[in-house]
Amino acid sequence: MGFIKGVPYEIVPANAKPVHVMDRFWEAHDLIIKAMTTHDGPFSWEGEHFQYRSVNIWPRPYQQPHPPVWSSSSSPGSSRALGGRGYVVATVMTGYRAKTVFDEYRKGWKEAGRSQPTPLDRLAYMGFVAVGKSEAEGLRRAELVKSYLQTNTLVAEPYKNPPGFMAASDAAKLFQRVGWRGPSHQMATKDGKPLGSAAQGSVADTIAGGLMFAGTPDQVYDQVVDFYRAIGGFGHFLMMSQAGQMGHEDTVDSMTLFAREVMPRLAEFHASAQLAA
Repeated sequence: MGFIKGVPYEIVPANAKPVHVMDRFWEAHDLIIKAMTTHDGPFSWEGEHFQYRSVNIWPRPYQQPHPPVWSSSSSPGSSRALGGRGYVVATVMTGYRAKTVFDEYRKGWKEAGRSQPTPLDRLAYMGFVAVGKSEAEGLRRAELVKSYLQTNTLVAEPYKNPPGFMAASDAAKLFQRVGWRGPSHQMATKDGKPLGSAAQGSVADTIAGGLMFAGTPDQVYDQVVDFYRAIGGFGHFLMMSQAGQMGHEDTVDSMTLFAREVMPRLAEFHASAQLAA
């Protein structure tokens, strides 16, 4: 099951307050986990943000003590908190900044008193994928997938980063990087060279920034492996391979090529990388 706090522009239509959003998030999390793991009758929950007189869920969760927990994060602070709890952290559209997210997760993992290294299956990365039989076909499909980046950020300025939505330390770093206008998915190469906004960048920029993996099956495999090594490895590769006006035929062919010619090789690489570690 996934726990997420949502995106900034959901705050206003939900009539919610951006301040203390993470406090509400963790209280909701604690309430849900307690409801799933309490077996001795109803309990009362009188929290700061939620109040319930009689909590007693039925049927019980099939998976005991509760389903595995995943949560998304693009900020160091929340990633560190997730590491402390040992949940799977999934980071989306962060490119090479995923290394910072995962490094902070590892710190939280160790701070919780665990002696073993962070298992790679606690780390998940979501990238855009477009595969073709030729490089030209793969890049054409990448243009279609990239349309998501061009529309995803079309948000009125007041809603991009409402005051209090982000932790003060994370907000300060963001302002230093992109100014007051809020998150816009700024990209950089693995060497730290700025590439500009993902919304305005070319397919080549999104590939260089670690957001997009596109081309022939061999090229996509090489790109994913290069990214994997650069950020220190991860156990789950999530992929978005359709967006905008990309049709059924392109989508199915791209995904089939990935499943048949890329995924088995990535599984072998990941297994060998773990043995080497």
